[in-house]
Amino acid sequence: MGDLCIIELRANESARRTADRPHVPLTPDEIVADACEAAAAGASILHFHARDPQSGRTVSDPAVIGDVAARVRQQTGMVIHPTLGGPGDQDPARRTLHIAQLRRDPARRADLVPVDFGSMNFDLWDADARRFRSDHRVYLNPRGALTEVLGRLRDLAVPVVAVCWSVGQVRTARRFQEMGLLERPFWQLFFTGPEMPDGMAPTRTGLEAMVEQVPAGEPWSVALWGADALELATWAIELGGHVSTGLGDWRYARLGTPRNADIVAELAQVARGLGRTVASAYDARELLRLPDVGTAAPHDPSISQGAHQP
Repeated sequence: MGDLCIIELRANESARRTADRPHVPLTPDEIVADACEAAAAGASILHFHARDPQSGRTVSDPAVIGDVAARVRQQTGMVIHPTLGGPGDQDPARRTLHIAQLRRDPARRADLVPVDFGSMNFDLWDADARRFRSDHRVYLNPRGALTEVLGRLRDLAVPVVAVCWSVGQVRTARRFQEMGLLERPFWQLFFTGPEMPDGMAPTRTGLEAMVEQVPAGEPWSVALWGADALELATWAIELGGHVSTGLGDWRYARLGTPRNADIVAELAQVARGLGRTVASAYDARELLRLPDVGTAAPHDPSISQGAHQP
């Protein structure tokens, strides 16, 4: 399955709906419809931040997350990757509570859960003003809290996405793997952005430095917040990795006012052009060694995204 390329949709994150980004899905119905469109275009994993149907604010409500998960899983078979509890909450029990509650229902459970593998300064850089927009924001992920979060997720049998912003965080994830708190292999997401200097350099050599730390055969992906991910995604595809992006990370104005499916379709075309087969949801589950939850769409080679031409 080495030629498979997984495209993960990062549907909404904390993005607001604006004139130049009018199609950010916010309500559960919108997220479900958007995910179905993206799946048809080639996405096999859905990462989303649940929003309150009335206010649109991000929530960790298991009822909202479970509703989206059940409907998307039933209609597309996509791998479901909701967010962990907010980074401002340092209590491991609270951060994982909704994951534990969802775990009780195979139709509504999370297939993957993201965990950031280190603390870092989180002040955004303003390139035009040549200054940081703040000088006090710190994203805390102390190793004691990570140990407890990972232990809880291991006990729940929920696979982890190791989110790594730097080479040091990739190396840290390896240490937690040696401790028995991460599966072998596990899904790794290399995350960065031009406004986040604590992240890896968004260059090919920066990406290669991250990939160098990954044992052969272990799956990894890239995400770029605050900029167009096409170039970084192309490098990842060339290097044998996978891609994660969507309107949650950037507006993609060069495509007009795209829907998430438009962004996915472009990446699928790039992957095929570079000789990779776009993974179906079934393919992604096999590649990531995810358990069959009983409601994933059955594999049919005739409808595999890899069988379609752009």
